[in-house]
Amino acid sequence: MKLSSIFIFLMSFNLYAQQHSNLVDSVLKELKINLSNCKTDLIVEKVMPNDSTKTIVVIPKLETEYNEQNDCCFELNSYILIVNSLSYQIENKYIESYKSNGWVSDAVVLVEISIDTAPYYLSNEKRAFGIRVKYNGNSRVNPYGYETITLFEPQDNSLRTLLKNYNVLEYSGQWDGNCIGEFSSKKKTIIITDNLTNSHLDILIKSKITNSIAFLNENNDCDEKETVTEKTETLTYENGSYK
Repeated sequence: MKLSSIFIFLMSFNLYAQQHSNLVDSVLKELKINLSNCKTDLIVEKVMPNDSTKTIVVIPKLETEYNEQNDCCFELNSYILIVNSLSYQIENKYIESYKSNGWVSDAVVLVEISIDTAPYYLSNEKRAFGIRVKYNGNSRVNPYGYETITLFEPQDNSLRTLLKNYNVLEYSGQWDGNCIGEFSSKKKTIIITDNLTNSHLDILIKSKITNSIAFLNENNDCDEKETVTEKTETLTYENGSYK
């Protein structure tokens, strides 16, 4: 192993040690997963705000051996867990392959995984939670990125998906690298309504769409014109998931 590779590995390991608790180490041991087989900078954990005895943990397990020299390209199998905060025992487990979870990083790089513990009460007083995954493109003159959310609800010893890989943010653009160009973004806000469909509350989606044009004005300064539109749509629960 090259000295530079050893340095990168040690830095990654030290970052992991600073950010993550003994709970995660215990979870990895129970799952029989080696730390070296994980994308350690994307491991996340968060205590449930309504029940401090439970912690949500996300383990992104590498499908193939990680190559530090090609940091953008990897596939991750997802382990979504609810863990007892006191005993460190796994209470709910959801495992999914990179082939279906969408956790693939290449030209558009998977840069962040986060846990969303907003009060998603959708049915029978059960509180769901979200896993958000953020992707960014590498092109400076053609910026592109998006963020998805998947909503999970505890069911027996597992978790079930209520809403999967739903785009809550997307942006794109094309410009000359200095001034002239066009950009667009769409940001969605999730609102739980009071209306029931199939024993589940409907989800109202509010979208804010921003389009902008950058140009040189009469003084040869870079200027911008922006238009904002809004729209709403409703997601209803049908055949096991929100549509």
